[in-house]
Amino acid sequence: MKNMMMKKLLPILAVAVSYQLSAVSCLWACPLCVNASPHKTGMLIAVFTLLPVPFVLAISLFLWIRRTAKAEESATIETPSA
Repeated sequence: MKNMMMKKLLPILAVAVSYQLSAVSCLWACPLCVNASPHKTGMLIAVFTLLPVPFVLAISLFLWIRRTAKAEESATIETPSA
C-alpha cells in the first residue's frame, strides 16, 4: 500500500519540484529590473509559491470524488439486490 502511494506521489512531487526550480528565473527577473526592494521580492515569491494551491485543491477534490464514485459503483455491482 505504501509503495503504491509513493508511485502515485512521485510524479506529483517531480512536477512540483520542477515548477519551483524553473520559477527561480521568473522570480528574480521582475522585482530586480524596476524599483527592487526586499518586500516586493518576498511578496512575489509568496504569490508564486501559493499560485498552484487552488489547482491542487481542485484536482484533489476531483480525484477524491472519482475514487469514491468508483468504489460505490463497484460495491453495488458486487452485492446484487434481492
